[in-house]
Order: sequence, then structure tokens, then C-alpha cells
Amino acid sequence: ISKAAQTASEQLNVQATQARDNAAKAGLKILEVAKEDADAGFAAMRDLLAAKSPLEAFDVSTKYWRGRLEARIAQA
Repeated sequence: ISKAAQTASEQLNVQATQARDNAAKAGLKILEVAKEDADAGFAAMRDLLAAKSPLEAFDVSTKYWRGRLEARIAQA
């Protein structure tokens, strides 16, 4: 019984460590995605404000949303 309890305890420790490591990796990935989104948003806003015509502004907006969609597909 003691050996089984020790083995179970070791396995729980290993699983807890793996869960913690995976949660940390997921958190870092979420931060990376948020930074990428913020950077893309600021770049698009800069380009939108620099647009010389409504057509150019529309093009900037379209490129931004297409890029975000492609990024989401790649992340999925």
C-alpha cells in the first residue's frame, strides 16, 4: 500500500508540474497573440490616418482584417 501511495504521489507531482508548465506556455502564447494584435492594430491605424483618399483607407482596412483573419487561421 505504501509503495502504491508513493507511486501515485509521484505521478500526481509529475502531472501537476506538466500542467503548470503547459499553463505557462499557453499564457505566454496568449500574450504573444495579444502583442501581435496590438502591433497590427496600431500599424493599421497609422496607415489609416495617413491615407490620402477613402479608397486608400478602405484598402488599409481590408488588408488589416484580412491579415487578422489569416493570423487567426494560422494560430488555430
